[in-house]
Amino acid sequence: MDVPMTQPQDHELERWLGASRTAEAARARRRSAAWQQHGTADASLVGVMLDLADLGVEVMVSLTNGHDHRGRILEVAPDWMIIAKRSGDLALCRSRCIASITCTERRRSFGSRTCSDTTGFAAVLERIGVERIVSLWCGMAAIHGELELVGDELAVLTSGATNRHHVPLEAVDEATVSARP
Repeated sequence: MDVPMTQPQDHELERWLGASRTAEAARARRRSAAWQQHGTADASLVGVMLDLADLGVEVMVSLTNGHDHRGRILEVAPDWMIIAKRSGDLALCRSRCIASITCTERRRSFGSRTCSDTTGFAAVLERIGVERIVSLWCGMAAIHGELELVGDELAVLTSGATNRHHVPLEAVDEATVSARP
């Protein structure tokens, strides 16, 4: 003998679907929170810089001297990063002077990577700045001129007809290199 099946009422089905959606949303929030916590626990500044450089997203880098640089991260080493600004200028910033990095797009960076680049600040400054107009910032003090040479401990800039500036590299927090030679 066949027993007829009773169809659930529409309101019962809607209630069940609503409860199912609510439970799935709660599970998604828990997964997201766990994912965020996992990423933050192993993150380092250098790892985040590497991730953001690979993503090619625009960032705002705020420095402890109050300067902000907006652009894309081109290169990263443990002690420095290079930002390509919209103007075409380059900003070479020491890691010790970075107050924050703000990603202007909602991208996720675990920041757990390590950097194998051991190029020093002096070598990268020489590579990107020699014979270009450069501003070297030592805290709030700025020295502007054409970067003539970079040694292990000293950078030499010229400005005007006779001015020669000898700047100890240890004092330099950031360098802005003009896009124009």
